[in-house]
Amino acid sequence: MNRRSFVICSVGSLATVGLEALGKPKDDGEEARAVARGVQALYDKAITFESKFRQRFRLPAHKKIENRTGRLYFEKPTKMSWVYDDGDRVASDGKIIRIFDKKDRTLYVGPVDRSQYPAALAFLSGEGNLEKTFDLGLLDSKRVRAAGALVLDCTPKNPTPVYQRVLLYVDEKQHHVRRVLMVDAQKAINRFDLVESRVNKRLPKGIFTFTPPRGTRIIRP
Repeated sequence: MNRRSFVICSVGSLATVGLEALGKPKDDGEEARAVARGVQALYDKAITFESKFRQRFRLPAHKKIENRTGRLYFEKPTKMSWVYDDGDRVASDGKIIRIFDKKDRTLYVGPVDRSQYPAALAFLSGEGNLEKTFDLGLLDSKRVRAAGALVLDCTPKNPTPVYQRVLLYVDEKQHHVRRVLMVDAQKAINRFDLVESRVNKRLPKGIFTFTPPRGTRIIRP
């Protein structure tokens, strides 16, 4: 697994429209903040979060596109697990993060606070605060071809190379986030479509731990 494509922790709209065509937010005031508060209120109630995901990683400089699928899990305060359908894994018990690359038979192990797990996804488990973390705006849904969604444009208040811009595609009625799209300093686009999301359901036992197969090379910082 390309660890950068995971970073972390869409399909079509940005690939078709292009980042340069998005323009400035149509609103960067109270309307955008109201949407953020609606999202925050929903996920603040979450103790656990589970969803299928479809990931599309696009690196324009190398004309590279990578499509992946799997299931993700979060549990307050800081536990997370990504189970990729191809056998790759990312698991954190809140203290240690383990990133397993099945193809290379390699396990990366390190403190989760040194990982590149982004605040862009922290809200899914009720952690983080969108208004405090990002400068917010609303994009024109028609322009980005996001019918039925409010597109929250998020720019981190504290610059990070991991992502310079985050778009949250929010359900107009229920404020569920259906898509998270991140753009980094090299204009790479990492998009996650969330499908069949569930909040506050019992999660599989042991989902936040991972024991690699015998013979795996382990790398520590």
